[in-house]
Formats: sequence, C-alpha cells, structure tokens
Amino acid sequence: MFQMFPKTRLDWLRALPFAVQSYVVVAFVEYKFFAFIWPHGKFALSCLQDFQEIVVFGYLFCFVGLSCGGIAALFSRRWRDACLNLGLAVLNAFLVESASFAIS
Repeated sequence: MFQMFPKTRLDWLRALPFAVQSYVVVAFVEYKFFAFIWPHGKFALSCLQDFQEIVVFGYLFCFVGLSCGGIAALFSRRWRDACLNLGLAVLNAFLVESASFAIS
C-alpha cells in the first residue's frame, strides 16, 4: 500500500535524496516559468534577481550533497546511485553556469 509519509527512520533516509535530486530539475523549470510570467520593469527585475540568488544557493547546496552522495555510492559499489547522483551534480553545475539561466 502507498504511504504518503515514511514511517521509519530508514524510510526517511531513503526519501531524503529524492528531494535533493528533484531540486535540480524542478528549480530550473520553476525559475524559467517565473521569468516568463513575471512583469518586466525595474522593480520586477530586482525581485527576479533576488529569486535567482535563492535558486543558485539551493543549487550549491544540492551540488555538494549530490557530489558527496555520488562519491559515497562509488565507494560502496552502488553504481546506479553513483551515476545518478554524479550525473545530476554535473547537470547542476551546467545549469548554474549556463548562459540561458542568466537574466537578460
């Protein structure tokens, strides 16, 4: 049966990486959505830049978490988890450095 919230400590530890992994994609889509619908103007651009700083800070946190998780998975020989976490860390770095992420 499907459970909305994990019940045991082990279930919570299994659910935690999903939040970090999903942030990489969800934050980028959310930022692009808000940049598209946000009204244009001096005040709006300032608010959008503040929002971008929050998103980038989250990306930095996720990059550290995904890199550490990927390296730990490599040492424990869980190749699928290692490839997933390190691949998302690379995607994370690419999205932060991407020219399309900057405000134009």
